[in-house]
Amino acid sequence: MPLEAEDERYIDDTSKAPQRAVTSRSKPLDETICAAMKKSEGDLRHELGKSYCIEEADFQDRVTICGHEFATYRTSESHGVIFFQVAAGSSSLAPGIIRAIFLVRQDSEEQIFLAVHRYLTLPTSLPNPFTHYPDFGAGLWSSETCKNITIVPGNRDIYHAIYRRWDYNTLVMKPLNRVSV
Repeated sequence: MPLEAEDERYIDDTSKAPQRAVTSRSKPLDETICAAMKKSEGDLRHELGKSYCIEEADFQDRVTICGHEFATYRTSESHGVIFFQVAAGSSSLAPGIIRAIFLVRQDSEEQIFLAVHRYLTLPTSLPNPFTHYPDFGAGLWSSETCKNITIVPGNRDIYHAIYRRWDYNTLVMKPLNRVSV
């Protein structure tokens, strides 16, 4: 039976709105995520049209965005390593691992956020053979992640990442741009 518009899980095929998981648990944001939300407050207000500086949220292990399932890295490594749009309107993508997925309810609206640890860039002194093939879309990244958290709203472009170990502390990574059916 097809989902109806009244069903809370319904998403129009053209919508970028995240599909809310059926189960979630409300709890306080940990200090690190709260600090990252406060640090991002101005950018999020500009991008989303309102401030989302909150203390409590509904945490989820998985979320579906644009027909693709994403999960915390602890829940699923294959769905927890992503490339995400660095800023609204930007064409730049950065890789990271999803530490947390949380839903914020404010003023009768819901917004999904991902708390992401970005992979560090490698020193420019290291040769990157993929720079000669930009259409291939792969690049070299450190296997180390940033300790700070980047807050990514669920309405940005988010892709799964494919990756392999390239060398000691180095990964070759590429965004997996799938088409939803």
